[in-house]
Amino acid sequence: MVKSKLRSSIDTVNLEVPMNADESFQNRVLRPIIKSQHNLILAHFRDYLDVRKLDLTVLNESDQKEFIKSRIQKELSLKSELVGMIVGQLDIEEYDQYSRIRREMNKRISTIIIERLCTHLDDLEI
Repeated sequence: MVKSKLRSSIDTVNLEVPMNADESFQNRVLRPIIKSQHNLILAHFRDYLDVRKLDLTVLNESDQKEFIKSRIQKELSLKSELVGMIVGQLDIEEYDQYSRIRREMNKRISTIIIERLCTHLDDLEI
């Protein structure tokens, strides 16, 4: 099956606007993968909270967002698992491109996942 059929499209991203190679890779490859893995990312983060007996509902919205950001940025095992879910969806050509700029792409992946989780706080309640 063709990649474009397997991955979600991102209607809000204008791919015709000039952008550097990193931005292009992010918008053409990473964002659609992250969008298609949205439910898995939510489920994994809910499981993370459940296993550690953490309750986001006791925090206000601002603190919930800061908690999510802090956990993903500071807890390397969680960050690695989330990044791995996305990298595992790359084909070989995409992986070659990713591996040349791995550090920057991992930051971008983490940032996008944090944004998605913070935007869908209601879906994280267990």
